[in-house]
Amino acid sequence: GGPLAAVFMGHVGQNLAGDGSGVSFVLRSGWNINPNQGVVTEFEQRGWQQLVEQAEHRSGNSESAEDFETYWEEGELDDGTPVNRVMIPDLASAKSCVECHNRLEQTPEVLAMRGRKPATQFAQGDLIGAVVTTVPLATSSALAAQCAQTQSD
Repeated sequence: GGPLAAVFMGHVGQNLAGDGSGVSFVLRSGWNINPNQGVVTEFEQRGWQQLVEQAEHRSGNSESAEDFETYWEEGELDDGTPVNRVMIPDLASAKSCVECHNRLEQTPEVLAMRGRKPATQFAQGDLIGAVVTTVPLATSSALAAQCAQTQSD
């Protein structure tokens, strides 16, 4: 089978990007296979560094993202819209993820992208990427108000 989780997440992100809500959802990694999914913005660089440091200090591979502290910041979009940005770890939770990434890490294209450094090899439970979600504060406030109203009904 193909990279079903990654493909699904990519489609969700594309659909959100086009819905006019200002919400975005992207996959990022310092070990990206897709050239468009590398760590790009300053927020992503800070968040990725924190996730990598946490991964290095984890005791064993618990295969749980709950062992990581979520990285988040308040910021602004280019147009000045205030947003919350959140980066959560994406772990290699399935054997098929590990096998596919390890195989792709050894391809000429990925080796070239890595500057010919030795191929990264992952184990199940390893940090393999991150999910970055950006939500305008107005949208998150409206959602919180809607949840509060629903719970009081």
